[in-house]
Amino acid sequence: MQILFSPTKQMNFESRGLPVSADLPNTTPRFFNEARMLNNILKDFSSQELGTLMKMSEPLSDQTYIAVRDFDGHSGKPALFTYSGTSFLALDAGTLDKESLAFAGNHLCILSGMYGLLSPMDLISPYRLEMKTALSIGDAKNLSAFWKPRITESLAENMKNQGDEVVINLASAEYSKTINQKSLNCRIINFHFKDKSASGYRTVGMYAKTARGEMLRRILSEKILNPDVLKNTPTYNYEFRNDLSDGGNWIFTRD
Repeated sequence: MQILFSPTKQMNFESRGLPVSADLPNTTPRFFNEARMLNNILKDFSSQELGTLMKMSEPLSDQTYIAVRDFDGHSGKPALFTYSGTSFLALDAGTLDKESLAFAGNHLCILSGMYGLLSPMDLISPYRLEMKTALSIGDAKNLSAFWKPRITESLAENMKNQGDEVVINLASAEYSKTINQKSLNCRIINFHFKDKSASGYRTVGMYAKTARGEMLRRILSEKILNPDVLKNTPTYNYEFRNDLSDGGNWIFTRD
């Protein structure tokens, strides 16, 4: 089973208090060369132009401008412990045991606008490039188009190497677009977390991010390989709804 997960804009590069994973070998991102090429494109942008491209404030634009010039692509901190947004706070990877982290190394794929597809222990540098950024690269009209064939092929290779036949998609819609689901000869299950509203059930971003993180934590800590197990226990008070789900889309709701 391969698990897809989104990155977050928030990142923490402090090295203090690294968890037991410090004993696990660090790795180099498989698309390091592509990441360096994308960063070289960004080097042609001024601070103001980066701010316009990525819709950032002036202070954040200046910070990103410096990060682009300092980028080396494969130093820093393992990806799993660098992202620090809502979903990763819920995951709380630093408290996972070694066995769970080793399981993550074989089954977890973190999608990225800069790196394409990351393994948990890949060392990454600070960056701000999101998949939705309107950046064209050669014949690719945007980052999603640039990464789609690369990520899909790499995911297929992961599945072949691990003997996996199922993909659990916990990524956001923005990052899910980078997977050519039709070309993967496997079962793909897209997870949706929805809250009750006056007009029915809808996705509430912050709550859905927390639910994704808690679901991922459960998979890793229990080393789950049978996705049907995930239907049985509520996650962040979201319960599986068989009546709203189908084979490729599992709906979890809470009232």
